[in-house]
Amino acid sequence: MRVRPTRGAPRRQTGGAVLAITALLSMVLVTATATTSSAAPVSTTLPATCVGANPETSATLGLAKGLVGSDTIPVTLNATAAEIPAAAGLDQVIDARFNWTATMGQTLIDKAAELSLSLSVSKVEAQMLVKGPSDVDAFTTSGPNATLTPVAGTPSVLQIGTIGGDITTTGGGIITYRVGTVTLTTTLAVSGQNFVLDLTCAVDGSNLIAKTTVKDPDAPTFTPEVIPLSTNAGGTATVDLLNGVITPGKTPLLPDSLEIVEQPSAGQATITNGVFSFTAPAEAGTYSTTVQICGAPKAEAGTPGVNEVQTLTLGSNWDGPGLFGAAIFNPRPVAFSLKVGDQETALIWTAERNVLPGIPLPLDATPTPTNWAPDGSAGLVGEYAFWTHFKPAAAAEVQAALEALPNVGVGNVEVTEVKGNEERPNLVTGFLVTYKGALAEQDVPAVALGQWYSVPPQEVLDKISAAVAALAPTLGGDPDAPPGPLDGLTGQQADDYIGTKFVASLTGGPEVTPQEWAGWVKIKLIDPILEAVPEIIAFINGLFPIKLAAATTTQGEAPEPPEPLCAQGIIDVTVTAVAGASVTNGASVAGTSTARGIGFVG
Repeated sequence: MRVRPTRGAPRRQTGGAVLAITALLSMVLVTATATTSSAAPVSTTLPATCVGANPETSATLGLAKGLVGSDTIPVTLNATAAEIPAAAGLDQVIDARFNWTATMGQTLIDKAAELSLSLSVSKVEAQMLVKGPSDVDAFTTSGPNATLTPVAGTPSVLQIGTIGGDITTTGGGIITYRVGTVTLTTTLAVSGQNFVLDLTCAVDGSNLIAKTTVKDPDAPTFTPEVIPLSTNAGGTATVDLLNGVITPGKTPLLPDSLEIVEQPSAGQATITNGVFSFTAPAEAGTYSTTVQICGAPKAEAGTPGVNEVQTLTLGSNWDGPGLFGAAIFNPRPVAFSLKVGDQETALIWTAERNVLPGIPLPLDATPTPTNWAPDGSAGLVGEYAFWTHFKPAAAAEVQAALEALPNVGVGNVEVTEVKGNEERPNLVTGFLVTYKGALAEQDVPAVALGQWYSVPPQEVLDKISAAVAALAPTLGGDPDAPPGPLDGLTGQQADDYIGTKFVASLTGGPEVTPQEWAGWVKIKLIDPILEAVPEIIAFINGLFPIKLAAATTTQGEAPEPPEPLCAQGIIDVTVTAVAGASVTNGASVAGTSTARGIGFVG
């Protein structure tokens, strides 16, 4: 791949470490999702979604779901460019520079503002794909580091900067500019602790920013390029364009496509059976008419279609060691469903019976959102925890479930295994979902996780997340409070400070103030608890199976049929101010090409 880099432009206490992570993720994504748009000029808006780039970040997002209501982050990308031509010629240099920005969902911004959170963003990497007859396949850029402070009611827009550069056309066809990958790292500083979150963002639906049609050198030609005619005021000038003026290119000429695309400023121009006719006005001068003719399209000039490919990534801790080391508490999914658009599959089982495993599930009852882990009763989760064990789903089971959907159908999807664990090369780590048949070469709705039944139940993790969200604003003290007398001291220094002053107070010295006692408690008790938050988060997440994650790997696209090979010519009629008869001009009329000439289009 021919890739050119784009040069990029060169602590405060808050409540709730986990809340900070999630709410500020929104801000992080603002940074990561910046993209661009093109035309002459053009502005393209693309919705996108950011997810954890690794299991650790995904688990943290899942734990913080109670705060933001989702374990993914929506972002609106905007791409702008001053001048991306709609058409270009062969070997033409195009300035394909775009400015990328991103705006985070306002609900997340408002929540972050409510908690007085801020974050720093670094390692922003963006890629723009260039497809078609271009000497460059992609551009990459590194966005500037940024610190974001959300304000309620105010959109947070991150300026990612410029991505792109000069490209040169290499043949006829269509050049498209598309959003590739966007990744970034967000570091949240919460009560002195750094939470590092790695994110990756993908466009929802089409990733097309803009396109340029390259004029083909095999189009028809006009000889001469500028056709000079003459007549008197009020007279008529004619020329048979199909007899000696226009010659075919490398494909058959389409005579019926001959047309006037720009009328003269005065007088009247017409084309009948290939003959151009101009009725002159009374005023003297030179009057120009632009005409166009096309040749048949070249079959190889079309853009082939692309089949949609999506991935389903399985949790890395399924059936790992669980709470107290008991097998029944091993984190594992029991069943899940998948959604494609507004349709949902039947349950796909990832468990089998401990006794008589050949008997298909369910047990006595099928899991539902209401009976799995209801408040106030045991629900079905206990029965499945004791009487089933983990059994990976097969690619054939996932494919059959998808094919049963009315908007998919049999023969229109293929599911294959992905084995991405180098240490365990035979371990299935995910599935590749490729659409074909009736769903080939088109954009297909992204597969999404529907129902999810796990041991321990996801409902418990959601409650933990909600509890963290409720407690977060009360943790860490008042962010607007002035510095305390012990701020910046180590634990030993705080002990020495309080001990010395306390002993002195026993002999008549000043007493230890409430603010000093509070500062000592913070250093000795509260700060160590907050420092343990990352370990606590990792421990809690490890008790629950990581959810199946879905993503689009290759965007499906319909084929673009080849366009006719068109060329334009100019007919200049010089009118003299003497009334006279009509003048018929032959194809061999003398003339030279000056400032105006023929240009290929299409």
